Amino acid sequence: MLAQASAGLLSLLVGGVLFAQIPGALAESRTYADTPVCRTADEARSGSSCVAKVPADVEHTERRTGGKSTQYWLHVRELGPDRTGSREDGRVRMRLRQNSPAYAAARTGDRVTLSYWKGEVRAVDFGTVTLETWSSPANDWRLPAGVGLLVTPFGLFMLWTSWWYRNRYPYQKSVSPGPAVLATVTLLGAGMLGLAGSMTTDTVQQTFALAGFAVPACAVLSLPIAWWKVRQARREASRRSVVPVRPSERRCVRAGVYGQVPYSVPGFDHLLLGEGPRPAVTADPAGRVSLWPLPETLTVWEVRAFRPGDPEHWPGIYQQNGVVIECRDGAQVVLIGSRRRDASLILGALMAPPVEDR
Repeated sequence: MLAQASAGLLSLLVGGVLFAQIPGALAESRTYADTPVCRTADEARSGSSCVAKVPADVEHTERRTGGKSTQYWLHVRELGPDRTGSREDGRVRMRLRQNSPAYAAARTGDRVTLSYWKGEVRAVDFGTVTLETWSSPANDWRLPAGVGLLVTPFGLFMLWTSWWYRNRYPYQKSVSPGPAVLATVTLLGAGMLGLAGSMTTDTVQQTFALAGFAVPACAVLSLPIAWWKVRQARREASRRSVVPVRPSERRCVRAGVYGQVPYSVPGFDHLLLGEGPRPAVTADPAGRVSLWPLPETLTVWEVRAFRPGDPEHWPGIYQQNGVVIECRDGAQVVLIGSRRRDASLILGALMAPPVEDR
C-alpha cells in the first residue's frame, strides 16, 4: 500500500511539474511566431531578436537509427555575406523534428533557407515547405504535455488501488476484477492516447481534448471486459463449482472454523474427515489428538467466496483457491474456510446422513 501510494504521489508530482512547463513553452512559441524577419545582415549579427533568413546549399542528409527511433539530420553550407553560423566555412548541421517528402527528396546542391533565432537554426525552408528543427520552440509543449498526460493517470490509478486496499475489505488481497478493469483501461488508456495526441495533434488544446474524450470512450470500451471478468470471478466462486463428495478414506485437511460456538478454537485449523460419524476440528495436522467433532446441529447454508467480516487471515492461507462454507448451528452463523478442492470433501462429510440412518 505504501509503495503504491508513494508511486502515485510521485507520478502526480512529476505530472504537475511537466504541466507547469507548458505555459512557458507556449509563450516562447508565440514569441517566436510573432518575431519579425531581420531587414539586414547587420541587424541579424547585432544580436537582435529578429529572425534571420540565411540561404544555404544542401551538402547531404543523414539518418541515424538507434533502437526504435530515427534521427533526421541535414548538413548544409551557408552562402553569401549573411552567414550566421559559428563555423568560418559556413558548414552547419541541424536535426529536424520529423521526416518529410521534402527532406527525403533533398539532394546535394539543393537550395534551402535557414531561419535563425537567438543564435540557433529554428526552421529550414525547402522551397514552399518549412520543416522545424529540434531546437524550434514551436513544439516545445509536446513533450511535457504528452509525458504529463501519461504519468498523471498512472498516478491516479496507483492512488486508487492504494485507497482500495486500505479502505475497502481488509481480507482482499487483490482489487475486484470489475473496478480494476474499468480503472486500468480508462486511466491508462486515456494516458496513452494523450501521449499519442501530443505527437500528432496541431495544438495543445486538441491534445487535452483528445485525452478528455478518451476517458469516457475507454470506460465504455472496458465495460464488456469488466462484465466478463466479474462474471468469471463469480462463476469461480459459485456454489455450483463445489459439489459434495463423501470421503472414502481418512483425511485431515487444512480448514478453519469461525463463529460464536465452542468448537471454534484458535489454533484448531484442520478438519479430520472420514473417521467417525462427523468431521472433527483439530490442531493436529495428522488428526490424532485434540479432536472436537462438529455437532449434527451444524447444517450447511451456502458455499461462497470471501466477504467482509470473514477472518482476515483466510485469504492469505487459502489464496485465490479458497472458499467459505457458511453454516448454521441453531441461531449461530458458523464459517468454515478451506481450499476449493477440500471443500467438496468437507461438504460431503457435513451432509452425510446421521449414523442411525445408515
